[in-house]
Amino acid sequence: MITPHFSFLYNGKPFHELSPVQTRTETGYVYTLPDGLTVELKEKQHPAFDAVEWCLYFSNQGSADTGLIENLYDCDISVQIPADPPKHPSLFPPHDYAKIVVTTGMVDYVREESAAEELKICEQYILAGQTQTYTPAGGRSSVGILPFFEASRGEEGVLFAVGWTGQWKASFTRNTDNLRITSGVENTAFVLHPGEQYRTSSALVLSFSKGTDEAYNRFRRLIKSLSPIGKGERPSYAPLAFEAFGGVPTESMLKRIQTLSQNDIRFEYLWIDAGWYGDSEKPCPDPFTGNWGASTGNWYVNRHVHPNNLQDVAAETKKAGMKMLVWFEPERAVKGTVLSESHPEWFLNLPNDNNLLLNLGNPEALDGLCDVLFTQFDALDIACYRQDFNISPLPFWQANDSEKRKGITEIAYINGLYAFWDRILERYPYMVIDNCASGGRRIDFETMKRSVPIWRTDYYCYVNANPDIVQMQQFGIQRFLPYTGGVTKMKNDTYAARSTYSQAWVGAYQCYDTMALNGEDLVWAKKISDEYLRIRPYLDCDFYPLENSGYSSAGWAAWQYDDPERGEGVVMAFRRANSSCSKAEFELGGICTDCVYKVEDLDTGDTNTVSGVDILEKGFEVYISEKRGSKIIIYRRI
Repeated sequence: MITPHFSFLYNGKPFHELSPVQTRTETGYVYTLPDGLTVELKEKQHPAFDAVEWCLYFSNQGSADTGLIENLYDCDISVQIPADPPKHPSLFPPHDYAKIVVTTGMVDYVREESAAEELKICEQYILAGQTQTYTPAGGRSSVGILPFFEASRGEEGVLFAVGWTGQWKASFTRNTDNLRITSGVENTAFVLHPGEQYRTSSALVLSFSKGTDEAYNRFRRLIKSLSPIGKGERPSYAPLAFEAFGGVPTESMLKRIQTLSQNDIRFEYLWIDAGWYGDSEKPCPDPFTGNWGASTGNWYVNRHVHPNNLQDVAAETKKAGMKMLVWFEPERAVKGTVLSESHPEWFLNLPNDNNLLLNLGNPEALDGLCDVLFTQFDALDIACYRQDFNISPLPFWQANDSEKRKGITEIAYINGLYAFWDRILERYPYMVIDNCASGGRRIDFETMKRSVPIWRTDYYCYVNANPDIVQMQQFGIQRFLPYTGGVTKMKNDTYAARSTYSQAWVGAYQCYDTMALNGEDLVWAKKISDEYLRIRPYLDCDFYPLENSGYSSAGWAAWQYDDPERGEGVVMAFRRANSSCSKAEFELGGICTDCVYKVEDLDTGDTNTVSGVDILEKGFEVYISEKRGSKIIIYRRI
């Protein structure tokens, strides 16, 4: 088990060399200096997962400013990784050399080729004496790169996660027989005023020695145990939602809800996305039309679009057995909107920028935001709160730091964000938070403990998003996280819909007012929802990537979810449009050699039995007759 450790300079000297008074507590250690600086290390051991997490809390209990805190590493540990074997100078590093495995984060794109770079797994060898450093762009934690890493050599190593929903930094330095890992909030150098207290970034380290499949699945189970899903009064599963853009008029929304009920198309939430608020009289049938974005900061229902304040929609939703899921973007306001005009002191601004950033580090702004949003939560009986965030906050934070307070605006802000979400979860024990942020740009360890990134990429905005790209994104994110979301906007396309099946799933094939469903479409929609609900119990279980052909249209993609406790699971396979192969054999995970399994093809309904020995020795065979075809196969130990 890794021992938590941190480091920083205090007035230019290493903190631990200043001989702080160390006190053991139930949750870790407290370190104090005579001038009033107190540093508390709170740790939580997860022995069932061979993992540990920790976080630092800084406070000034003196009567004057503290000294300067800089070069802060909330995590500063050494992981024992055996020395690499010798290699010939003419060869690249052998496969058993130490490496860092990273997953790319979200990108700004207007082309499909850019979307293909999201959630991409990249292996980078690290030789003795080398350092590799990673950081996101713009202050949102998963822009450019996810804060989840594998550091390993051969079958052993660690999975490492940074918990900070802002501008973090992580470095890996390879020494002969160990690896130094450091992480923290990037570019900090600050003093604390008397009475101030802030937490900084957290770290999560899981050790492994039996290979990466076992390690990643242990990590998924750990994150599942920490997630709010299934806790308190929250459902056991992440949301299954039917999406309607908020600018779709009430009459159209009501017809959609009634059509779902009449055709027994099962969803659990009605998702009302952006465009439902403000005063605009212009039609807004989809996010690409109208001026709905200019009303961000007017958090009241647009009566021109929804004359009855969405109350009739909420009532019809409840009648249909669904709950309300509603979009907000509370951290941003456009200049001239009600919130920005009534409380300008709550906002951070930049010259020549029409956007304002609500300063969550200001307690009055945080309280005011809660008042505004909780009023809407109660009025509409919202059961899933969707929080978007469509600007880069880092320039706002940096512009508002004062002398000797570098990074403190960001630190206070992120503390306020966590306090805001924690208030929601406490006040509404049934509510789920959907963490969007321009599509998956705030995915980190701390947000996963409070929310679900249902809209994990803005690639979902496109009706004709390439399913093969979505499949590849599944490989990148499912290794670490048991709860994320998939969205399909293509109607009557089973291949595309199955490519998006995730622990949260959204049917968005009629989300815009310009999209219609006929009789054949409705039959298909019922089939897909029923199929999804059939396999949903497996989608937060152990994950095994079976076939990863990259972005080649001539290959296959396949993965498996396995429930080891129940001895059952599901295999999902995709034969792409230009693949000449109609049959593939896969090496499944979690299979017992002494067991017999009943196997069911969800497309044909055919069943048969196969022994675990045959699966392991001969492979699990999947046949797909048509190109751009897919299969879902459920297996159960008998």
